[in-house]
Amino acid sequence: MKYVCCKEYRKNAFPMLITEGTSLQSFGKEILFMGRLVCFTTSQNAYDHFARDDDGKGRLRFSLTREILSEVVLAKAHGNDQAIFRGIRSDPQFRKMMTDGYWNQAFYEADVKELERLLASSKEANHDLHDN
Repeated sequence: MKYVCCKEYRKNAFPMLITEGTSLQSFGKEILFMGRLVCFTTSQNAYDHFARDDDGKGRLRFSLTREILSEVVLAKAHGNDQAIFRGIRSDPQFRKMMTDGYWNQAFYEADVKELERLLASSKEANHDLHDN
């Protein structure tokens, strides 16, 4: 599977710098750059720096996941996170993106259309809070 670097990745222990826009490949659960292991597809490093890009929409996918995460943080700050999570639990497509209350790999690798729908749902829940 193809990945794209969406936020510069720097690893000092084994000198490695991967700049934004760089294409990478994964084999199994490993993301590789120039034949070297960068991280695992399920790691926080993968979630924080790379996005699945086999459809050419990796940067958009990365941007959408960041925006959704920001909406959840905003909701938590206003005590409204349960409204967002109720919406997630009620939708089978969204439910598969969470495990034990945490976003999982399905979220970070979701189809762009699903992420757009989740973002709209999150924004709606936050908007409803401000209307009350």
